[in-house]
Amino acid sequence: MITEFLPERIDYDGSQLSGLFGYKTIRAIDDSLIAFIGAADVREELVDLEDKLNNDFIKAELMLHFILIIHGNDLWRARLWQLLLVQKAFDAVKFLCKDTNINFEKSGDDIYVVTYQDGKQENKLSVSIAAISISGKEVVHLALNVSDRGAPVKTYSLNKLGIDPVELGSKILKDFLNEYESSRGAIYKVKGIE
Repeated sequence: MITEFLPERIDYDGSQLSGLFGYKTIRAIDDSLIAFIGAADVREELVDLEDKLNNDFIKAELMLHFILIIHGNDLWRARLWQLLLVQKAFDAVKFLCKDTNINFEKSGDDIYVVTYQDGKQENKLSVSIAAISISGKEVVHLALNVSDRGAPVKTYSLNKLGIDPVELGSKILKDFLNEYESSRGAIYKVKGIE
């Protein structure tokens, strides 16, 4: 697997959710996990049909984005890759957050910062989707709010948490790669059964 944090700003509009994103950006032909920072504004390219039918959209002033591309053509497996990536992000955010009074929750593929002003409020820290590309790849997008401005829902941001997005992105890339390589090594040594 190839991992890379792109230095240039890329504003996410949904077209980056592509099995060819790795090849187009870093010429990766292997499985890849690519991080970058940029705004988000997804309307036309929504792949979540429920969101599309409800005229929902994704918008944020600045986010830390990840595009995971795995060779395969199984949406169920893509969903499992998505959950692993979100778990690695959740663990890294909790590790890097110095404020021990912050409450985090993960529900499925969503990460929340929970506040208790005027009752319990869940503030979204992340968005994510898993899909299958026509080029035969399992593709996941995960993004975490760097800023909490511009979103159509209640959000929380890495800035408010005091977490540097480059440091966080680098940690998630490293931790995911370690898990990927460890899993790959584990399956290669297992004998087939009847």
